[in-house]
Amino acid sequence: MLRQLKQRYRAPIHGAVASAVILLMVAQEVVGFHTPYKPEKSRHFDVTKSETFVPVTDKVFDLHYADGSHLKGFNGIDQVWLGDYKCTAPFGVITDCNSPDFNGVDGILGFGLPKAGQEGRELPHPILFAMTDQENKNSNARDLTRKFSFFSTDTDAEVQLGGYDPATTVGEMWYTPCLSQNDFIVGVTSVRFGHKFEGSTELIQFADSEDQPYLPAIMD
Repeated sequence: MLRQLKQRYRAPIHGAVASAVILLMVAQEVVGFHTPYKPEKSRHFDVTKSETFVPVTDKVFDLHYADGSHLKGFNGIDQVWLGDYKCTAPFGVITDCNSPDFNGVDGILGFGLPKAGQEGRELPHPILFAMTDQENKNSNARDLTRKFSFFSTDTDAEVQLGGYDPATTVGEMWYTPCLSQNDFIVGVTSVRFGHKFEGSTELIQFADSEDQPYLPAIMD
């Protein structure tokens, strides 16, 4: 059984992960990175310590990214805890990784959107959707709103489930529409480089400024 004991409503994401993708065993010679991936620096999921883990080895994933990193593994099902919320949910079990981004990391807390097509059938259902699935009788979070917010510094991070706590923010909360049903994609109209707005350099140059164009960008 995977478990995190955290505050109610808030679930900090440092420490042992109970979520979408976890490390089981790893490693390959790192190609393209100055810093190697060091699996001994991460805590791996030990399937022998869980009485409820069910491997789903017919569902595998092999993900490659633009920076040359890749994640490979299979799906599994177990009891997942996020703060006081718990459910039986699927997650990815990484068996091969080459990215130094995982040094000292136990896994990925995945709050993405469900993927369509073959990719969606191979990847585990995102944890927030699994927890709030009305058909998931092994969840106490079925009535939780499918919203989340997160805060992050160099040393700590916090996830808030069901929305956001106004007491943790300053000023007005601004919203922007999502342009996709499968990814968190937003329209970017301006990217500026500089310490202050005055004197900064605009990096996006549109051919027709009157058309109010935008570039779709993935929030990642």
